[in-house]
Amino acid sequence: SSSSSSSSRQTAASDADPDAPSAFPVSRVVKLLEDMKASLEEEAKTDQEIYENMACWCKTNDKAKTTSIDDGEARILDLSDSIEKLTAESQTLQVQIAALEKEIEKNKDSLAKATSLREKQKAEFTEEEKEMVQSIRALDAAITVLSKHHTGAALLSAEAVVANVSKTIEFINRKGRGSLSQVAKAATTPTQQRTLAEFIQGARTRQLGKAAPYAAQSGEVYGILRQMKETFEADLSESQKEELKAQESFAELKTAKEAEIQSGEASLEDKQQQLAKADTNLAQSKVEREDTEATVAADKAFLSDLKVKCALTDKEWESRKAMRADEIAAVSEAIGILSSDDARDLFSKVFNAPSLLQLSSVDVQRQHLTSMLSAAAKDSSDLRLKRLAVSTKLDAFDRVKRAIDDLVAELKQEAEEESKHRDTCIEELNNNERWTNQEVHTKESLEAKVDSLHMQQMDLNRTITTLEEEVDHLNTEMERASEDREKEKAEFEATVADQKATQALLEQALAVLKSRYEAPALLQQQHGEGQAPPEDFREYKKSGHASGVIALLNHIIEDSVNLQKAAMAAESDAQDAYFKLQQATKDTIVAKQASITDRQAEKATVEEEIVTTKSELGDSMDELESLAHSKADLHQNCDFFLKNFDAREEARAQEIEALGQAKAYLSGMK
Repeated sequence: SSSSSSSSRQTAASDADPDAPSAFPVSRVVKLLEDMKASLEEEAKTDQEIYENMACWCKTNDKAKTTSIDDGEARILDLSDSIEKLTAESQTLQVQIAALEKEIEKNKDSLAKATSLREKQKAEFTEEEKEMVQSIRALDAAITVLSKHHTGAALLSAEAVVANVSKTIEFINRKGRGSLSQVAKAATTPTQQRTLAEFIQGARTRQLGKAAPYAAQSGEVYGILRQMKETFEADLSESQKEELKAQESFAELKTAKEAEIQSGEASLEDKQQQLAKADTNLAQSKVEREDTEATVAADKAFLSDLKVKCALTDKEWESRKAMRADEIAAVSEAIGILSSDDARDLFSKVFNAPSLLQLSSVDVQRQHLTSMLSAAAKDSSDLRLKRLAVSTKLDAFDRVKRAIDDLVAELKQEAEEESKHRDTCIEELNNNERWTNQEVHTKESLEAKVDSLHMQQMDLNRTITTLEEEVDHLNTEMERASEDREKEKAEFEATVADQKATQALLEQALAVLKSRYEAPALLQQQHGEGQAPPEDFREYKKSGHASGVIALLNHIIEDSVNLQKAAMAAESDAQDAYFKLQQATKDTIVAKQASITDRQAEKATVEEEIVTTKSELGDSMDELESLAHSKADLHQNCDFFLKNFDAREEARAQEIEALGQAKAYLSGMK
């Protein structure tokens, strides 16, 4: 009866505490299996969470990178099409620019040739005009001498009159080169030319004393000389008109050519600006395409690695899930077998024998060692210690000691790896901080460079605006100068017309006076002998003031002619000054337009450098962002580890110490 109650109490105690000395060995095995099942289920749950996170990451990144690759490839196609178009546009503009430059050069050469020809024609006209004026003056002087001889107003000898007129004709023949000689011949008939020649020859003969005394021939010569003078004056007037027309034609030609040149240069400048813009866009498109191709290549490589990694993860997950399911199923089946009612009854019969109720001193020591290892496992939460504690219940001491040695070695290896991991974390955090500081400095330098380039761009914009305003001002001044020139030309033409009208009126009045006062004077009639007649008219005398009036009219006419010539000379000088001013202004405009083109080229270079620097700045910011992500990952992976490193080291040292004590205890049990 006492034996039965004792057995019952021992069985109850065994069911209540599997670690008790009197517990069934099978109960301890069941407890170990249940712990294994719980551990396997916990590991399965952890694997499930890891796989779900990995699957989400794979899906998100696969979708994002696929979209990024598609967008990048579409962008590359667009950029390639744009590059092709910009290349064709650039080549077309280069051909057009070359054609414009050739056309401008051709127009400039044509204008230079026309200017040279005009200057030559003007020089010829000036020389011819000078000779014509000198001839007209000589004729006028000769006519004056002959007129005085006819009227008897001067007490000149016949020989002196003839000599003076001969010198005039010889002067005309001597000076009459080219067109003047042709005018002189055209002004006289062959008979008149022979008369003049005979007149001159006679004068020369008389000078040599080889001819009869002078016979009056000056009347015919006088008429020839007046005819020659009128012809010369008409030809001079016609030459002056032709010169004015030539000047006007040249001015129109020059204006047209300069307009063509200016239009060509404006078109050239526009084409050059288009070319600079096209080349800038082409360079930017090429850089962007290279960057996009590099990004797409990196995305494709990442996506390829992602697919491989995710496929391996899926495969590993399926394998781990199947293996763990099989393991849990086996453990569950073993627990079911050992925990069935039949097994309990059987184990109760087998393990309740009296011989098994006696605990030897070795069992007590084993129990003490198990308790010590279980306490250490509880303090460190290390499943390996817990398994070792369980193994001390079942295994031989030598096997337990080997397990302790293995566990100590494993803990030391773990300590060494964690120490290396700590050093790696610290090194990578320090490197990240150093690289971040370097990249921040690079970013600040690039930002300063972008600001400086923007300042250069603003300065160039202001310079270009100022030059364009100056060009506009010069164009306005040229227009005003053209308007002033037109007004001066109109005044000149009015002045010439007035002078010619004045000369015509004066010539008309002079002709009337000469017809009256240069005619032979009336002779006093002589009466024959006989009865003296009554008192007759006194001797008729023409007004003594007529010669003075005629001389004054001649002087006024001469002054009018001189004023006309002075006006023509002033008009010629003004025209030359106007052409020179226009040319100087156009040269200044060309220089300023060239400066504008240079500044625009500099601006294009600066803008291209801004784009490049901004791209580098973007890369720097991306690098800083990458470093920030890396830093966040490092902190996520390392902060908790570094924070608990000392505590883990201490706990591990305590584990190793406990294991050493356990091993020493086991060694002392032998």
